[in-house]
Amino acid sequence: ITEAIVRLTFHDGPDPLPDFELRGLVIKANVPGTLEGEGRIRIENGGVLRAGVDANIIPLGLGAEAGLAVGKPPEIDPSVFLELYLGVQFSTPLPLAQSGMAMYGFKGLFVMNGARKLPSNPDPVGRELEWWQAPPGFKYEPEKDQYAIGVGVVVGTMPDVSFCVSCSGMVVVAFPDPEVILGVDVK
Repeated sequence: ITEAIVRLTFHDGPDPLPDFELRGLVIKANVPGTLEGEGRIRIENGGVLRAGVDANIIPLGLGAEAGLAVGKPPEIDPSVFLELYLGVQFSTPLPLAQSGMAMYGFKGLFVMNGARKLPSNPDPVGRELEWWQAPPGFKYEPEKDQYAIGVGVVVGTMPDVSFCVSCSGMVVVAFPDPEVILGVDVK
């Protein structure tokens, strides 16, 4: 356990003991030659549960990440807020014709009754970069009747297994308030 979120609530009155709540955890795992990963879970005010996992299964050469945010906050009641993200990355490439490039993974995102949870950074570029780097499951907040869907890929050079170039990107479209986001990490 690398992080824990604890809430203590103190009361006036005859009971001097505070209420104790465990509101979140971050756990890292490292099983040599088998598994490396991190998982996180948090319960926010308003009852939104956020969770995510990022794992590498070493014998299979498989990387997987997932993020989930779900809740029924009073401000959007009776609607349910949902953010679901899934991503997988393979060690074996899928060649893209004779280009020397290959596809190494796929990503997907679905958001229901949610809008982007933008940081309060006054710099518009910094704000977008901070949002892009937030972990899956922590990028959206409840907002009634707002939706988003995203698809993405991981591509890289094939002969050297993405050593020279590796790109991970996603296109996200939000509606009915239109918003199109294209984010790409290039190494």
